[in-house]
Amino acid sequence: MVGKVAGRWEALVMLSRGKHAGVHQVLGEAEQAALRQTVFDHRPCGMRPSAQLWTRHLVGELIAKLYRVRLAAPEMGKYLKRWGLSFQRPGKRAVEQDPESDRRWHQETWPKIRVKARKDGGEILVAGQLGIRRSRPWAGPSPCCR
Repeated sequence: MVGKVAGRWEALVMLSRGKHAGVHQVLGEAEQAALRQTVFDHRPCGMRPSAQLWTRHLVGELIAKLYRVRLAAPEMGKYLKRWGLSFQRPGKRAVEQDPESDRRWHQETWPKIRVKARKDGGEILVAGQLGIRRSRPWAGPSPCCR
């Protein structure tokens, strides 16, 4: 509502329009805090054994399992945005890439891991966006597994 009060323009008041943040949320603050902490502290393999990354769909499944509430994808997105999360697959190249750190990892750290695994009779498994796979000796793990 806009109006002139006592002849002074400084008294003009602009009221916000639409719903205020947090109004009509299905999940309360305590429930949201518990879910947020679960997503931060745990991997989603408890939901699906092959899942390695939380997705909007998996967080929705977790909400349905815990609170018996099904949320539409846009509503899930609003919760995730409110929590400061953005679920996106990374691009092919990280902006913060450190070539020296990558070189050190591939030339110093990775060979030590392979030697220790062979010595202990272990197997190296690499977790990536597409799940867990056995390491290929000719390729080595991706730099994201540092």
